[in-house]
Amino acid sequence: MVFGGIVISSRRFLAVIRVALVCSAMPVLVSCLGPPGQPSEQSGGLAGGANCQGTSVERIWIRTASSDQLCVPLVFARNGEASFLTSNQIYLEASFPGMKPHIEQVAPGRFVRVRDLIDPHSLSLAINFGVPKGERSLNRLVREEGWIDSINGPTAPQAAFDFPDDQLHKRIHREGDIQGLGSYLVDQSRVQRYLVSIGASPDDGAVLSNYRDWHIRRAADGEILTLIRCDVAVAAIRGENSYRRPLCEHLFFYGSRRDVTITVRYFADMLLKWQQIENETQQLLRGFVN
Repeated sequence: MVFGGIVISSRRFLAVIRVALVCSAMPVLVSCLGPPGQPSEQSGGLAGGANCQGTSVERIWIRTASSDQLCVPLVFARNGEASFLTSNQIYLEASFPGMKPHIEQVAPGRFVRVRDLIDPHSLSLAINFGVPKGERSLNRLVREEGWIDSINGPTAPQAAFDFPDDQLHKRIHREGDIQGLGSYLVDQSRVQRYLVSIGASPDDGAVLSNYRDWHIRRAADGEILTLIRCDVAVAAIRGENSYRRPLCEHLFFYGSRRDVTITVRYFADMLLKWQQIENETQQLLRGFVN
């Protein structure tokens, strides 16, 4: 095999890759990032392991798009697969409370799932690194400020769209329903009028399930720091004798940084625990990132 102009055997090449991927596991919330030598670059932003030595749980180094170095235990990656960990985004699974991994490592390179994604306390996490124009980006998501469209360019705040739910003023604003959050609920009468106008049934549960209530936490200057979007109700799945449990999508920043955003998905009956979910997720990530 030719690698960088040097001929090496396939067996030796695989051994090098394995050394690069197998890292140690201190207790999960203790950072494995000490003062390492600079990890060597690998394709896709992955880097080989300095300061990842010696015990049975495998970890992987990632040099992120925001120039951080992470050391991530593979028991938190989906099915223990490093393919879900990239320089731009990492996908993790955990159970709440306590941020327990969904899988266990039973042998080198072998992982067994011990909790399913339909576990009622399951969290699905996506951490995005190197987010462009991160300041007030959650305000733009609710079209409170101009939205930057990668194809069509910037749009004006409160741009005139036909959708019945895309802006705060089209929603029912309530305070105090959920501690620490202002709620902007879907105006279902507005949605039903919209559905009639486009020829859809206003009573179709599968269609109504596409709409979500918004819950918002702000800083003193009005910047949105937490945005949670939850399905409005349990909705029938068209053509099936089953129901989809309502889900929440919970977005926030990593600490004070605006170039790292976190998205956590969970069942809506966990919404009242949003502060604890956010705090435990921040703590988990602090154990990975320098």
